Amino acid sequence: MKVDLSSLISSRGTFRSLVVLLTLGITPAWAQVITVTNAADSGAGSLRAAIDAANANTGAQTIVFDPAAFPPAAPGVIAPLSALPNLTGTGDTIDGTGAGVVLDGVNLTALAAAGLRVRASNYTIQGLTFNNFSANDAVIVEGRDNRPVVTDVVIASNVFNNNFRAVRVDGGNQTVNTTVD
Repeated sequence: MKVDLSSLISSRGTFRSLVVLLTLGITPAWAQVITVTNAADSGAGSLRAAIDAANANTGAQTIVFDPAAFPPAAPGVIAPLSALPNLTGTGDTIDGTGAGVVLDGVNLTALAAAGLRVRASNYTIQGLTFNNFSANDAVIVEGRDNRPVVTDVVIASNVFNNNFRAVRVDGGNQTVNTTVD
């Protein structure tokens, strides 16, 4: 029997995708969860270390924030001293939902230092606050030149304050289906 799988998968078709995979006898590799436990610029438990770990691992990775270190009522502030690593893990997620996370660019004055730079497909960034990226953009989705085509990036439920630009999608036909909500 011939089945058009594209008709079964919506733009946010996680459930349908899972059903299709299981029906075909494919066991999905579940996302590894990496928890940010402090607001330090670097070192164990930092966002920088979590991004490095997610980039180094294969399969989808989810970066979350410990609500004890990042309480919603008194958000933790991460103020990087230099540009964070590019986000290169296909299918990865950075999720601040349920925690209070502020990414503050006050220390970043270089034009090359964006808040988060997405260079992989199927990436999701949600539940964060971006403040003071005045020299560059808070989030850049970039697929151009010698970089791969970047598709299906979701930037949802974030807050942007005092930034040069909140989100920039760069790369023309190299960047496709980016959703900013």
